[in-house]
Amino acid sequence: KSGSAALKQLRMPAISRLQKVHNVELALDFVRSKGIESESWLKDNGVTSKAIVDGHKEKLTLLLRSMVKNYVLPKSVVSSNLKREISRLQSLGKTLTVFEYGSAVEEDATGLLLRWADSVFSSFRNQLVQQLSGFPMRNWKRFKDLSAFCALVHFYCPSLLPIYRVQFP
Repeated sequence: KSGSAALKQLRMPAISRLQKVHNVELALDFVRSKGIESESWLKDNGVTSKAIVDGHKEKLTLLLRSMVKNYVLPKSVVSSNLKREISRLQSLGKTLTVFEYGSAVEEDATGLLLRWADSVFSSFRNQLVQQLSGFPMRNWKRFKDLSAFCALVHFYCPSLLPIYRVQFP
């Protein structure tokens, strides 16, 4: 179904649980139609319209992460620009691998972002050698507490966020 066709089928206002489940099912149909996730992935992870309506935050979080990874990132990341920035950063100094990633994911949007963040941390390693020791960035875990994000902001806009203001756990 197209997005406009699905919108016409929405039950508005969605007051009852049944109407809400119907509307969420339309949204999940759209997710499946765009290839964001398969029916089996949704089912295996318990991401159902009823789970979403019932407020299962972990199921909604799984769905949102999947949508960002499989739909938003590929449309948002300009691969050629990111590859050029990675090359520029790698030319600035020695390589310090902060992330562990395989060559199999290097060319998708997530892999490129991972390589870019790794290159950023490598290029200013002298500034952060104390903070980065034991800084396991694997699978973006440090982005949960925003310290890695703050370090990225500092790298590109040091006057906006001085590194001494970033608290590394």
